[in-house]
Amino acid sequence: MVERLAYIVKELVNEAPDVITLKLAPESGTIFDFKPGQFVSLLIAMREGPVPFLSKPYSISSSPTNKEFLGLTIKITEREGSFPKLVAKFRPGDKVTLMGPFGVFTFDPDKHKDVVMIAGGVGITPFHSMIAYATDKKLSNKLLLLFSNKTCSETIFYKDFDSFVSSNPNFKFICTATREEQVSMEGIETGRFDADRILSACGGSVEGKHFMLCGSTPFVEGFRNLLLVTMRVPKERVLYELFGSGV
Repeated sequence: MVERLAYIVKELVNEAPDVITLKLAPESGTIFDFKPGQFVSLLIAMREGPVPFLSKPYSISSSPTNKEFLGLTIKITEREGSFPKLVAKFRPGDKVTLMGPFGVFTFDPDKHKDVVMIAGGVGITPFHSMIAYATDKKLSNKLLLLFSNKTCSETIFYKDFDSFVSSNPNFKFICTATREEQVSMEGIETGRFDADRILSACGGSVEGKHFMLCGSTPFVEGFRNLLLVTMRVPKERVLYELFGSGV
């Protein structure tokens, strides 16, 4: 049986107009061990209604090396009564329950020597954990992040990635805003990632590279087909996550 873990909200950080990061600390003891890329189930106790609590899986966005807080980065929807809407009502000092960690969509330093990470929107969360981990551990693994958003304002963690580049010579990243003809943030490009753009970012060859995909179902399926069919990447070198379902 998976243990339920008591955590306290330390801080809420606004990452984008509709995205927040919950910084959580254990009520007692230390943060549990997990692999970069894994997720937890967040449980919210209900005072009213037919069920005692609601739960939803969220990827851990902080690194396993971070023992100050556990980060869950969550997109807040406008629908009243939705789980993310309940999350947005948290305040520092509130108590929450976690279950986990779960998932096989993880970064393996021994296996993933040369990785291309393709993220859409809030699908960036497990990659933030992986890149922060590799940077903190000073690993020699090559990491390339291709991060797609509709607008510049939705590009969460940009400052973090820019900082990682400064301290990790093996990490590179490209961010795009697909619905802006002229970008409003320095360092962000326009347009979409297609086969030619991916190949160019990879230095002209995908030989020996592992690809990891995370985002909405249409986003992941589209890039999976692009890699497998168009770019002829071997199936065993493509790992993907559909918001909590590792394959």
